[in-house]
Amino acid sequence: MEEIKVNYFVKYIGKSNPDIKNGEVYQCIGEWYDEKKQLHDLAVIDDSGEDYLYSPKVFEKVA
Repeated sequence: MEEIKVNYFVKYIGKSNPDIKNGEVYQCIGEWYDEKKQLHDLAVIDDSGEDYLYSPKVFEKVA
């Protein structure tokens, strides 16, 4: 896995839990790519204040 550092915002469209809420906007600070150079995970700073890896399928990029 390879990380590319980024800095943009995403809206969470998945199921809410204590650390991340549906419809909220969060900062994305990294994109993780697999050996085939396909996007595998996003490093997102959630409500815990820490960055965690999430599937890109549960986010929409905010313009």
